[in-house]
Amino acid sequence: MSLVFFLFLVIAVAVFGAAMLRLTGGNCLLSIFQFLFSFVVIYGYGLYSARENITLHYGAAILPSCWLAVSLGFLGLVLGYTRAIKATPPGWRHLLSATNPNRLGMAGLVLAVIGVAGEVRFIQLSGGAESYFSMGRGVGDYEHVSAYIYGARWLLFPGVAFLLAAGMKKKLWRGPGLVLLAVMAAYNLYLGQRSGIFAVVILGFYCAMLWRRKVPRLFTLAAAGCALAVLLGFVKLTRVDYHLGSDFERSKELLQSAHVGTVFDLAKENFADTRDPSQITEVVLFAGFLKTIPKEVDYDYFVFYTSFFYKWIPRLWWPDRPDPSMKKVMELDQVLGKTHRTGSTPTILGMYYLHLGYISVFLLAAFTGYYLGVIDSFGRRAMTHPSAAVVFVTLSNGVLSMPMGLGPLASIGSLLPFSIVPMMAGLWWAAESSGRTLQAGSRSARRSSVLRRRRGHDTVTSPMAFTSSVDRPVPEGIDSSPQSGSPGD
Repeated sequence: MSLVFFLFLVIAVAVFGAAMLRLTGGNCLLSIFQFLFSFVVIYGYGLYSARENITLHYGAAILPSCWLAVSLGFLGLVLGYTRAIKATPPGWRHLLSATNPNRLGMAGLVLAVIGVAGEVRFIQLSGGAESYFSMGRGVGDYEHVSAYIYGARWLLFPGVAFLLAAGMKKKLWRGPGLVLLAVMAAYNLYLGQRSGIFAVVILGFYCAMLWRRKVPRLFTLAAAGCALAVLLGFVKLTRVDYHLGSDFERSKELLQSAHVGTVFDLAKENFADTRDPSQITEVVLFAGFLKTIPKEVDYDYFVFYTSFFYKWIPRLWWPDRPDPSMKKVMELDQVLGKTHRTGSTPTILGMYYLHLGYISVFLLAAFTGYYLGVIDSFGRRAMTHPSAAVVFVTLSNGVLSMPMGLGPLASIGSLLPFSIVPMMAGLWWAAESSGRTLQAGSRSARRSSVLRRRRGHDTVTSPMAFTSSVDRPVPEGIDSSPQSGSPGD
């Protein structure tokens, strides 16, 4: 039965994905496709491959409950996304205004400099370069350093977004954008950080899409995806080499023993779980939540999110800052040995189930779908509107790993200071003076139209008259767009 559900989920996701491709004109770079890929890997392949482990810990009777939760989550996602993707993006006045490409570029440089400075400072506070780079992925002192410092690295993503948007109007800004992408790629490769490498590759495709005003072909993306899978598999197997003073012995050994089949083995390594089969992994913990809640541990009734009102305050200023979610964490830890705060995550649907069971799974999955739909509604207009490009590139970062996390609401603590606030502030600053440029242009166009009708020259209606203003080509220089720890820790 596990195999049947796996195949059912693959078919359902494929049908939905194909429908969204048709709706969006074949834009396969939209964030929903990253999310769907991870969703299938975790809840399709992951549940199928972990079925024996789940049965070992919680019994085979819990598997139908897992399938029901996944089905409700997927249904909610579909309904929320389709509702948002067909709508006009939310409009704020500074997103309706024309943008100054030079200001877009300068905003990107400022965010990039702050991001690099934050990373350098974090390395210093973690014992210096020798200590930090002593292991793959870095040995950071996350426990004692404020997230406002180590989280500053995430400002690099809105920084890149602003530089890419500036490069759409002025080629002068393309150089700094490419340099920043190259630095991010080299740094993540040196750390052996696979998620960072993937993120930079996606940013590279966004760069090509925005500057060429054309979505890369699906075949090109598929070929690049296969090559990336091989590279990430190689990084996973050789991560022991990624430290200061390394002689890259493991990498040399793997390359010397390589043959034709090695390419396929490396690609498959990304989906292989090398942990102890009896270990409680993410998808197993997801089943554990469904088994335990609410029979042994009651729902948390959304208490987890109440701390957002004050969690942004650093513990340096408020050492005894309360955490209302800790009571539930301790209850779950006593029963399961792991929770969403002390080990592997229960995946996004497990976290949603914690709040109010299947009801919250459906409702919050619908909210997640709506959130992704809003992001992609900007993505559909990104090639003609620099402001929409900034929103899309900034917010689509991290969508691939979202199903393995706790959901966008749980990420508000990092999304606000490191993505949303700098993005909105930068767009406000880059907007032309109060939007008067476009408003005056619109009034002028209306007056010209009235004069033409009076003179009898407007006998044939232009096809563009029936085209939404957000979908029209934008003249050079004009932007008429309508538009994972908490910092306090």
